[in-house]
Amino acid sequence: MLWLLGCGEPPPATIPDPCDVVSAAGGTDPLAFAQAAVADGRKKGDEGAYVLADAGVRCALSREPGAVPARRLQAHVLVQQHRFAEAAALAEPLARETGDWATWIVVGDALIEQGQVDGAAMVYQKAADHRPGLVVYDRISHLRWTEGDVEGSREAATWAVESGSAADPEPYAWALSWLGWLKVLNRETAPELDAALQLVPAYAPALLARGRARLHEDGPAYDPEGGAADLRALPRNLEAMRQLGLELPRAADPRGWADATAPAEPGPSLIVLDEELNARRDPVTRVMRAWAAHHAGQDARAEASAVLATNHPEPRLLHHAAIILGDRAAADRALWMGAGLTRSERDELRARFAE
Repeated sequence: MLWLLGCGEPPPATIPDPCDVVSAAGGTDPLAFAQAAVADGRKKGDEGAYVLADAGVRCALSREPGAVPARRLQAHVLVQQHRFAEAAALAEPLARETGDWATWIVVGDALIEQGQVDGAAMVYQKAADHRPGLVVYDRISHLRWTEGDVEGSREAATWAVESGSAADPEPYAWALSWLGWLKVLNRETAPELDAALQLVPAYAPALLARGRARLHEDGPAYDPEGGAADLRALPRNLEAMRQLGLELPRAADPRGWADATAPAEPGPSLIVLDEELNARRDPVTRVMRAWAAHHAGQDARAEASAVLATNHPEPRLLHHAAIILGDRAAADRALWMGAGLTRSERDELRARFAE
């Protein structure tokens, strides 16, 4: 016990056996347990669910090491844990081995988060060649969004919704939520969000989108009390807390925490965002790092310009680039899609670019 007095090293942490974790949580079939945890994580927006999913996958693989469904799910869980390079390294050889369209989807998800848009497009096309439908169209929509093709993204999101069915409610609710969010960003009404919540009550993606829409003073759904109620129903979601002006826990979403706190604490934010860039090189992470560098007194204009040149239309990316570069056009685009910002971010742009 000398380590308690600072006279020695603490004993190594004991890593629980994954099958014990599954059993303690009431699971019997570890793969089914992992699949349920993943679904629960997406439904509730709870990153902690992926810890349980990881345990379930590792338990399943300890019993049947070569099982394709467990290996594919393991790669998917790695994506959710932001371990993108590991996910791609696991999923790509598995996809080549099996030709499985769902595994190619996981490969694409890992690549796009690392900024490898062309590579992601190629593997999503492989998936589309095998199984066109909701899942593939949803990925195509997100890919087009990343490329700056807003209309094309909305077209593919519409295909995804048209391919959905209430018989499989969660993926359908996901597709409805994304299409609804695209409409919100264009200042349109979005009945898809209510439809998603009817399909899957308290569905986190739909609640987050509807809450942000209701807090946007220039949008058609403006209802600040209703928006706050939607977002308070997501106590573990960092973006919901950010919209409400609450204190942000770093553990919930390190990248989001670093971005939100960069103006006040650029040093700690830079450390976190440098770590994030080791895992993902997407335009949003890059501009967040530039945002923190800007507030640390560094010249971030070159990186902000490079990110803006990708045409990625994410409102917060446009906000950061507009402030760093003094770019009025980027500010106007960000303000049009103002539901994607907080009220303070919208006010900052208005003040900076007031005529």
